This record gives sequence, C-alpha cells and structure tokens, in this order.
Amino acid sequence: MNDDVKLNTWPEGWNEVIKTLAFLPDDKSRNEFLAAMVVFLAQM
Repeated sequence: MNDDVKLNTWPEGWNEVIKTLAFLPDDKSRNEFLAAMVVFLAQM
C-alpha cells in the first residue's frame, strides 16, 4: 500500500506515465517510451 502513497506525491500526470511503464511488455518498449517522454519534455 505504501506504493500508492508514493505515487500520489508525484506531479500531476506522472501517475499515468508510471502506470504505462508497468504495462509495457519488455525493456525495448520501455526504453522507447522513456525516450519519447524525454523528447516531449525537452520541447516544453
């Protein structure tokens, strides 16, 4: 249950990112998703 408390302390929107990472099937998918997030954040 402690994980839920920690997740709620993340900034708005990061909960969805964490959930998405948890459901990706393998490391390659996770790396591609994280790379896309970095590019997205860099453009903000």
